[in-house]
Amino acid sequence: MHSHPQDDTLWVLDGEITAWIVEPELAQAADGDPPAWVLERARSCPPGAVVHAPRGTPHTFRVESDTARMLTLSTPSGIEKFVRALAEPAQWPWLQPPADGPRLPAERIQAVEREFGMVRHGPPPPAT
Repeated sequence: MHSHPQDDTLWVLDGEITAWIVEPELAQAADGDPPAWVLERARSCPPGAVVHAPRGTPHTFRVESDTARMLTLSTPSGIEKFVRALAEPAQWPWLQPPADGPRLPAERIQAVEREFGMVRHGPPPPAT
């Protein structure tokens, strides 16, 4: 669950996702049970679905199918600077790193999030 200074619009091309768009006061992490937004705000999104999260609005999504392809429109520009700041050259010939492969240090991710206005609001939704 995160927000940023850009509007996010996701268009699901293939696969299926569940998307959540939540008011900031509901997005805060809670102890114990999953927050109410997990069930109340879940939106199933098959191919062709469009999800819009206005700037500053907490949102997240979870891929429900084996794979998914989405077109993401972020306005105004700026989110690409966040992506570039965390990018590293691939160390393997396939897209996804191995499950036990190297990960970015949490401190680096947090510093880049602060620099570009990304805010984490709470835990991700639980896996299905």
